[in-house]
Amino acid sequence: MPSAKTLENACSASNSSAANNINIHATTADALNYLKLVKVAFQNEPRKYDIFLETMKDFKSHRIDTSTVTTRIKNLFSGHPELILGFNFFLPIEHHITIPAEEVAAHYVDRVNLGDI
Repeated sequence: MPSAKTLENACSASNSSAANNINIHATTADALNYLKLVKVAFQNEPRKYDIFLETMKDFKSHRIDTSTVTTRIKNLFSGHPELILGFNFFLPIEHHITIPAEEVAAHYVDRVNLGDI
């Protein structure tokens, strides 16, 4: 199982092309906070969290490119627009994952109805 440090390392590695594809304003603290959000979101689905970490490890080791990462994340985080939007922070603008406004709105309406907000 990949380490939770994968995203942190990708943000702090200065000479790798993986790091060059990540938002230069992202800090290690940002990466760690995001990892916590993903882990909490998938606390009842630990395999999804593991797949996320595996995806980050594959990206860092150059086995997959940014486009492949965004495709995997969009599929993996389907139904969790807040995670997708948070992931965009780490991506160059040309690779941002778009979510239809209706899907985002429906998600937050559901959360309000469930008392999560």
